[in-house]
Amino acid sequence: MALTKTKDGKTYELIRFPMKTMNITQGNNGQYSHQGVTALDIAGKDTGIEPTFAPCSMRYKWHDSVANGNAIFFESVNKVMFADGSIDYATFMFIHDNYIGDILALANKGHVFAQWEEFGDEGTAGRATGNHCHFEVAKGKYSRPYDGPNRYGVYCLHNSISADKACVVDGVTIKNGNGMAWKKASQVSTGKQWTRDCILKEGEKTKSVSVQIGAWPGTNNAIKGGKVYIPALGNGIPMTKVTEAGDTRDGKFDNYLANTNAKVTVDECTVEAVDKAKNKVKIHGVWVNP
Repeated sequence: MALTKTKDGKTYELIRFPMKTMNITQGNNGQYSHQGVTALDIAGKDTGIEPTFAPCSMRYKWHDSVANGNAIFFESVNKVMFADGSIDYATFMFIHDNYIGDILALANKGHVFAQWEEFGDEGTAGRATGNHCHFEVAKGKYSRPYDGPNRYGVYCLHNSISADKACVVDGVTIKNGNGMAWKKASQVSTGKQWTRDCILKEGEKTKSVSVQIGAWPGTNNAIKGGKVYIPALGNGIPMTKVTEAGDTRDGKFDNYLANTNAKVTVDECTVEAVDKAKNKVKIHGVWVNP
């Protein structure tokens, strides 16, 4: 059964850690081949060869030579949920499997690797001195295999992120987690639950994530009476309390809203009231989801 979680009424596969035993022998920005990059070397429970498992439903995209470790790349079939709660496609790179012909044979038939399906192994292909799996994960669809070399001469997966922000560790025995912030599925926030460390209280200061603006009902204007209309709130927020959040992707924060496709960030505001039963807080006279 797939490991999933629901957000905003849609169910997504979570990204699972790709081995049953986590024994990280070199982590992000490591002293050797990981300088300046986010990558993990994962050994299993001992020095032998153990299998790797598909983090989510994924398709083969490309592979490199044996000399380069049989590096092999996959892309999630659909958007997935990362351990940080974000939703996006995911790209994966695995290196050092001694033999990937079996994977390529399946890929050539259009095989989709299901979440947690065994597909590869640890190994020493390339320049590895002991059996392990070099693993990297990135947000977004596959576009190219590598970025680099960086100033240390190291290549990495394009758009790679720290694996603990992507993978959950349900069903994994953690022998060495490298001090990283690993989560289980139950700990992944979908932005709808009250938790002990994020309950807002009356009188506290808070700042929202970016929100879409729109036209005031019955008009073609996003701004009226000094307020910008936020459809999700069903009300307006004073223009003095918002900052542009990329309506033209110009990277500027200039309070200029080019059109009703713009997004804004609500600046620091005071929580006026809290309704825990409905999971809502009141800001600027409007009840919103925190």
